[in-house]
Order: sequence, then C-alpha cells, then structure tokens
Amino acid sequence: MSAETRSAVRFIRVAAITLAMILALALISGMSFAATKKTKKTKKTKKPVVISSRAVVINHWNHRGVSDKTYVIYSHNKIKASDIKAELLKLAASETENAVSSSMDQYSDIMAMKFDSTMKFSDFVKKNKLAKKTVRLNALKSKEKYTAAQVAQKIWDKKYVGVVTDTYTKSYTYTPMKKKTVKTLTLRKTTTKVVAGRQGKTLVEKFGKSINGDIVSTKTTSTVITKPKTQTTYKGTALFPMKADLTYTGTKGTDVVKYAKKFLGNPYVWGGTSLTKGADCSGFVYSIYRHFGLDMPRVGQSHVGKDVPLDQIKPGDVLTFKGHVAIYAGNGMIVHASNPRVGIVYTKVSYSGTPLSATRYFE
Repeated sequence: MSAETRSAVRFIRVAAITLAMILALALISGMSFAATKKTKKTKKTKKPVVISSRAVVINHWNHRGVSDKTYVIYSHNKIKASDIKAELLKLAASETENAVSSSMDQYSDIMAMKFDSTMKFSDFVKKNKLAKKTVRLNALKSKEKYTAAQVAQKIWDKKYVGVVTDTYTKSYTYTPMKKKTVKTLTLRKTTTKVVAGRQGKTLVEKFGKSINGDIVSTKTTSTVITKPKTQTTYKGTALFPMKADLTYTGTKGTDVVKYAKKFLGNPYVWGGTSLTKGADCSGFVYSIYRHFGLDMPRVGQSHVGKDVPLDQIKPGDVLTFKGHVAIYAGNGMIVHASNPRVGIVYTKVSYSGTPLSATRYFE
C-alpha cells in the first residue's frame, strides 16, 4: 500500500472516530438536557376545601353579665337558634311533671351563626367575644348533620343552659260532716227535726318551679270553698196540751197502733195509767198518746181533738163506746184495755159493741 493510500485511510479513521465522538457527546448532552428539563417541572397545588357549618353557640352568663361558660356544637344543617329554643321548651314540658309553661332563664343564650374551616376557632371566639374557656363539643370535619331537636337534646341532657318550667296542680280535700242530737221543748215527744249539714270543701293549689327538670321551689295554697256545717237533729221532749178541733202533724196513726200493740197481754187495772203494771181503757189511751207528746185529759178524751165520721176512720183514731174507749188499729180491729179478765187485747171492733163516735188527734 502506498503512502498516499495509507494516509487516506488514516484520515478516514480519524474522521469516523471524531464523528462518533461528536454523536456520542450530542446524545449525552441531549439526555442531560431532557433530564434537567424534567426536574424543573412544578406540581400544581390544590386549593384548600372550605367546610361550611353552623356554629351553635351556647352561653351561660353569670349574674354580672359575663359569659363564663360557652359551648359550641357544629351542625351541617342550617338550623336556627329560635328552633333550638323551641325544641328545648318542648323538652322541658315533656320531662317535667305538671308543667304549664317554660322559658329560658335570664342567664342563658343560644345563637346559631355561619362558620367555616378557613377561620381559626380562636379567631371565631375572639371575634364574637365568647368566653375564654369556650369548648368545642364536636369537630367541624365530622360533617354531622344535627337537627335542632338533636342539638336541643344535647343541651338539655348536659344542662348547658337553664330552662325554667312552672308547674301547677290543683285538688280538693273534704272535711267530713259532723252530726249531733239536741233535745228541745219546742217539739213534742218522739218528734224530730233535722237541720241539714254538709261536708267542707277546700281547694288545694300547688305551684312549683324547676330548672332543667329539677325542682327548685314549691308553694302550696289552700282556699276554703265550703265550710263544714254540722247536721243537727232536734229531738222533742215536750207535752203539748190538747184542744178541741185541733190535730197535730209529725206522727202517723200506724205508729200509734204499733206502739200500743207492744203492751198486749198486760193487766187491766181500774184507774191505772201504767202500760206495764196496769191501766184501764181511758188510762191506756191517755198513756199511749202522752208517749207521743199529747197531753190529753185522763177522761173525756172525746172532748179534745177532731171528730170524724165513723165511715172515715183510720188507724190511730180513738173510738168511743158506751162506757169504753179503744184505739182503732185498721181492718175492723181495735187495741184496748178491755177488762180485768183479759187485760190489754187486740180484738174486732164489735168485741166492745157499737162505737158511738170517733176522734182523731194526728193528721
């Protein structure tokens, strides 16, 4: 190979090597550029998600007007403070026996305001001038959708505010009626007069006040509606003198007959007036009617009282026979002190003959 040829081949080799090196450098340079360009890419930052809520602020003010206790409950429902208060009053009425009205006490307050996660809770407290010891009762991010009733229940259960409830009941008490018996000379014997009495009636009213269901005060008043009145029975003890053409009320003729029959079989004694030891016919009538308060004559008993026709007689009338008197018992029978042999008997009217007249003393 000639020197010229060798020189040409060497040139070609050098040129090829140079070209290869240039290509290699270019490739390396491109890769480096690409890598550099890739690392310079910036990530897109996402915008923060704003969580909106209703902050229910529960304040309890002290007597100086300073909010010393504050609680916050988040709810993602749009509830109103007025709805929460209404639910609280319902709870108070249902949880308190004999409730008549409920109201928030003067130291309690409830507010519902918008709140979102972009505001720091401390700024929210400061902005709204809440108590330094304001407590969040649940997290904003929990996304709980409390209703007004649920918030009210939490407030009621924990007694975060005071709900004052007035209570009222009424009842009646009764005082038993007393009874008494009084003897009086204004009425005949065996005659009674009853003056009606009545039981007493008193209205009892109970007023109470409770806070969150706990009774804090009670007051009881009593008002007399009707005073008790004693029932008085007046029992007669007097003997009334009898007059002609005058009868008396208050005693039944059948009662006279019933009393007279108690002495059947007792002896007949001439001139006697004892219903047990002995009486004659007029003495028997005399004593029977004196028992009922009529002071009739010992004899001549037809001269007092009222004459009645014989066809209109009724039990209790006195029948006059020739030399004899008897008490008519009804159904054609008489009760009388007949004679020493049979004493006081119960017989037919005809036993003593035909009656001459009839006299009535009780109507």
